[in-house]
Amino acid sequence: MSRWSDAVHGIKPATVPLLRADPHRWGVGLVHRIDDERDQLMCGKTPANCPGDRYQGAASEITCKSCLRSIEAKANYQARITEWARQDREREESRKLWWQRYNAYLISPEWRRKRALVLKRAGGICEGCGDKGAIQVHHLKYPTDCWPGSADWIAKEKLFDLRAVCIACHDDVHGGSA
Repeated sequence: MSRWSDAVHGIKPATVPLLRADPHRWGVGLVHRIDDERDQLMCGKTPANCPGDRYQGAASEITCKSCLRSIEAKANYQARITEWARQDREREESRKLWWQRYNAYLISPEWRRKRALVLKRAGGICEGCGDKGAIQVHHLKYPTDCWPGSADWIAKEKLFDLRAVCIACHDDVHGGSA
């Protein structure tokens, strides 16, 4: 779309702060993008060391290759930051869902049956300290690649991966958070 048609439709082209460097003995002056946050050009030069005229213009006017590379790198960095934030949100949602399903599994008949078998195997004695009465069951490892309570989880959850423990030993294993 041309600038004329943009103006007719009420769309104003985006402008950015630019510096058109004065011609010098190494060649014609290039057009640089000014980074107002740092008060320097995107290529790293300071405006004081690059005499020329400041003005507002379209990003398409930039001719300094270093400025263009810096602009591209900054855009790529912002895209990565956005992607990392999205991945963090997905991981957090997945973690919440895992714990919801795990807590639901802990009140299921399947878990109550396995828990009873583990406590019976231990003879009611803590397998951690061998002293106190065992009233909780600790997972040595959780089944992988499946959701808690699913048929796959139940099939993968083996009794030898479960231990009967007292509250103190269970708290100790979990760093005081069981």
